[in-house]
Amino acid sequence: MKFIWDTIFVNGSKFVETVGSVKKWNKKKGFLFLLTKNLFVLLFVLKMTSALKFIIIHASELVCVTGNGERYLKGSQMDKLKIIKDGGMAVGEDGKIKDVGKSEYIIKKYEKEKKEIIDLKMKKAIIPGLVDSHTHSIFAGDRINEFEMKIKGATYMEIHKKGGGIGYTVECIRKEKEEILLKELIKYLNRMLKQGTILTEIKSGYGLNLLNEIKMLKIIEKANEIHNIEIIGYLKNIYFIDVFHEKGIFEFKETLQILQCGKKYGFYINFHGDELHYNSSAELASIINATAVSHLEFISNYGISLLSKYLIAAILLPTTAHFLRIHYPPARLLISNDVILALGSDFNPNSFCLSMPFVMNLSCVSMKLTFNEALAASTINSAYALRQSHLFGSLEIHKYASFIIIDHHDWRHIIYQLVDPPIHSVFQKGICVWTKFHPTLLPDHDDHLHRSQLFAEPPLPPSKL
Repeated sequence: MKFIWDTIFVNGSKFVETVGSVKKWNKKKGFLFLLTKNLFVLLFVLKMTSALKFIIIHASELVCVTGNGERYLKGSQMDKLKIIKDGGMAVGEDGKIKDVGKSEYIIKKYEKEKKEIIDLKMKKAIIPGLVDSHTHSIFAGDRINEFEMKIKGATYMEIHKKGGGIGYTVECIRKEKEEILLKELIKYLNRMLKQGTILTEIKSGYGLNLLNEIKMLKIIEKANEIHNIEIIGYLKNIYFIDVFHEKGIFEFKETLQILQCGKKYGFYINFHGDELHYNSSAELASIINATAVSHLEFISNYGISLLSKYLIAAILLPTTAHFLRIHYPPARLLISNDVILALGSDFNPNSFCLSMPFVMNLSCVSMKLTFNEALAASTINSAYALRQSHLFGSLEIHKYASFIIIDHHDWRHIIYQLVDPPIHSVFQKGICVWTKFHPTLLPDHDDHLHRSQLFAEPPLPPSKL
């Protein structure tokens, strides 16, 4: 009850604005106003926060990742995930997790409450929905010719100096119509959702002038309204400022000036660094108090110590090294030095990969992460890098019920089975938003579907799961 009252009181002024005009607001008047005029609001909140929607039981493995409200895992913690055998979970009407534990405990505790029951019969595992912490998902055209050039030996900077690379994509996106860009973005998001991604950052940047940057941000905002993947990076929800800190592009002084300016206007810092050369990017991140820095193929030992000291997330993008055929970031060194290690796909026309299960596989094979470490880096730590680990990234009470049902009793098969991971269903905020039995759940931009329409009842009765 205390939680309910705190919620009402903290947001009391918002309710006043909605219902009527009150010039002064204080505890006494607010209390009387809420009791006399807004009792229905209190009852509604009570109903939404207490109502049980469904329980899911007999998961062969319920991989919570964390269990004590941790916002990130580092060092040896990354290999010690909270996993409940024969696990169960209770989900409320508000889309948040009400309880987790052994199936026997969940069944007994909620036996008298009205709810749906999803019984996985010890044949399927559950993990948190995946978080892709670094993408450039909105673009026009492709760079397949450049891919072939790289196969033949051309370097990234050689292609860049010839007018290819980012410059080519900038030219394409400036010419393309907004409706085409949105339609393509929705297609990419559909593919990401099928691969288990429930939260992602989409960077702008290919506009390179105010008009086209705003165009991109508005398109991302429309995609967020249409699609079930939670998106960080649209016009009304810009968290971060980013710079490509690299020799010949934005050097140390320029990068610092831009990031300081962004920080002045309230942005958090999350930028590209130490990708193609050592540029003191991690050192710069510590100076500017960054939330995260991406790539880090050429990070220094001193830079590693600074990331660890200031709890700056290192977002590693193994697909970049894979496509560019450069050496991978020193993941094991980062972990052994207690750096918060996150993973992202770096999906863009230069590294065309939007599958986080593939990213996890690649990180295990090429950067020697364990299965547990790869999952921690793709869930709780990636959510931390996006400043969202209080809502996503683990299966804990009061967090969103955003999770994946794996069509195998061993959760590790989502990493092990390359290319076609055994994902049975994807739930976002307590709703089944994709299942292999109902691919039509995915939105087509031509249908002009709104997020609220997509959040309908689960498409399959529990017995079919």
